[in-house]
Amino acid sequence: GELGASAISGQRDGGVLSTAKHFPGYGGIDYDPENERLAVVPDVPEYSQFLVAAAAGPELIMTANVVYTALDPDLPFTLSPSGIAFLREKVDSDYLVISDDLATKVLKEAYGLEGTVTRAVKAGVDVLLISGHEAGDVQAAYAAVLEAVRGGGIAEEVIDERVTSTLHLKALGVSP
Repeated sequence: GELGASAISGQRDGGVLSTAKHFPGYGGIDYDPENERLAVVPDVPEYSQFLVAAAAGPELIMTANVVYTALDPDLPFTLSPSGIAFLREKVDSDYLVISDDLATKVLKEAYGLEGTVTRAVKAGVDVLLISGHEAGDVQAAYAAVLEAVRGGGIAEEVIDERVTSTLHLKALGVSP
């Protein structure tokens, strides 16, 4: 946690926005949860290091794509309203929630890219990360969110608020 806080402070001093990741953690998973199978663990890992790091004020906190059955027996943390509420409750700071990669093989197989991105928005994620493993992922994710807004599944005001928050963060930046 102290090393994370130092890194966040150093990045700020250098004019770089920072992200603490991956809340609440990937500890204890001994396989590739992006390509092999969905990570499912019974309990939320110990996360005190995030609280120490968050005290340094990172601009973003990245989520983990793990099912913690104690919080939500069905959905990965990033896609779970109870997961994102847990993050907001436990890490008291001013930050945007950014997802871990939503275009992983495992998530696309389990929920489809469209289902993954719309669930993340509905759960309360502010910034969706699509790493573009396949051509067209970014465009498909955008189209899915746009369709969900047009169809009434996601309120336009939610998107407006998150875009405004992201633009505000970009405009402020970090001054060295």
